[in-house]
Amino acid sequence: MDVTLVDYTPEDAARLVALQERNARQHPAAQVTPPEVYAQPAFAGGRRIPLAVDAAGALLGYAALYPQPATGAGARIFWAVIMADPEIRGTEPVRGALLARLLDLAQECLDAGTSHAEIRLDPAVSEERAIAYARAQGFERLHGVYRMARDLAEPLPTPSEPAGVACRPWKMAGEAEMRRYLAARNAAFPEGPWSLEGLQYFARSPQWAQGTTYSAFAPDGDLAGSVMAYWDPAPDGERPDVGYTEEVFVVPGWQRRGIASYLLAQALGFLAEHRVRRAHLQVSATNAGALDLYRRLGYRVVAENVVLARPL
Repeated sequence: MDVTLVDYTPEDAARLVALQERNARQHPAAQVTPPEVYAQPAFAGGRRIPLAVDAAGALLGYAALYPQPATGAGARIFWAVIMADPEIRGTEPVRGALLARLLDLAQECLDAGTSHAEIRLDPAVSEERAIAYARAQGFERLHGVYRMARDLAEPLPTPSEPAGVACRPWKMAGEAEMRRYLAARNAAFPEGPWSLEGLQYFARSPQWAQGTTYSAFAPDGDLAGSVMAYWDPAPDGERPDVGYTEEVFVVPGWQRRGIASYLLAQALGFLAEHRVRRAHLQVSATNAGALDLYRRLGYRVVAENVVLARPL
């Protein structure tokens, strides 16, 4: 099979979505990524989204590489997708060409300050061929990731407001407030930092135009915890189907005080007030404390992905 790699452009959006939809029909719970996601700066204008095409230009597969900002210890994690059209035979040449390009793209991002680097995939557990290929190429299983959903028609929780903090909606107006948010968020998730550039891109999205954080502030004004609440836009007059309660964190020193449960309850109420049908979030399958909290608040596991990693 002749495989040529070309960079993604916005004109490829429709056929990229069509490829993902074919994959999702064959692999239950496989995700379909909206094309606007691939416009964010981390994908370098499409250069980090190689497309595999045949001699006639037909799309055989695609890959995407998201370079996560370096951690404080200099570690680099690159989140990636490698997808071959499930309707073609002999997908190994397609996957192989895409993986080789991803490895080259990741190497370009490394510098002398990098202490450790690895590339990670997170296919749905139903994508057995993709998982088998990755394992054959040296990827090892790290853990599972649960996708959880909460029916907003069910009664909502009403936990008491935690003592010692002031809780309120907070939209993060301007760069200074975004930096304040990122300082707390990245302190809570040091292994997976978010960049200012990435947050600014998200703040321009149609989802965030309707969303907010529910945040807890310490007496000195520092951010103690936060939850993002937003939803996918729906056609005029229609109820939004899916909303999100993501980026749930409480900074060290403020944990185990009921802050996360209170903020999540406020976020669920916000989505319900806007007629959203369901709230979604993702959580590591190994995070027993978070899983217990989410289940107590009415979330249920609806799908699972597996995280696979390979050192660079």
